[in-house]
Amino acid sequence: METTATTNGKSLIAKLKADQPLVDRWVVKAHIIAGIVFFFLALLAGLVFSTQFMRTYLFPGMEPLSPGKVRMIHTNMAAYGFLANLFFGALYWAVPRLTGLTVWKRWVSIFLFWAWQAILLSTVVGFVLGYAQGIEWAETPIFIDPIVVVGVLLMTVNFYVPIIKTKEKPLYVSLWYLSM
Repeated sequence: METTATTNGKSLIAKLKADQPLVDRWVVKAHIIAGIVFFFLALLAGLVFSTQFMRTYLFPGMEPLSPGKVRMIHTNMAAYGFLANLFFGALYWAVPRLTGLTVWKRWVSIFLFWAWQAILLSTVVGFVLGYAQGIEWAETPIFIDPIVVVGVLLMTVNFYVPIIKTKEKPLYVSLWYLSM
């Protein structure tokens, strides 16, 4: 049994929990900023790719920057860099607010943010070097796939812990999609 000192009717543990912010605003802002940066990178790659249609491609004869590779960079930066970063930022904002609990571990959130950006950079380098799977949309080089799976599992645990802890309370409909 846990005993705590009380001050003005509040337990010490409740006071410590009240001092801890519910939403890690740094992680939310970092994902939003990264999403905006990747949005503009995706636009730039799309613009470079589109110049081939005017027969004025900017990098003729340069294999690492061929139109096909630049197209893959464009689509992946749109899907994984822009959309996924904004989605992760939204999850880090919404899940704690809807459950009333912080995500599982702050260090996991920070690690996953930097790991995701490293995955995106590795994907671009892999495409430029010619490591592609030949999938039309939202692919990563095959050596990146296991890292993505581990990251998704860690992120799932990070978000499921507060959702599972709220099982005695009714869940918001928004969380049903995450807890199924």
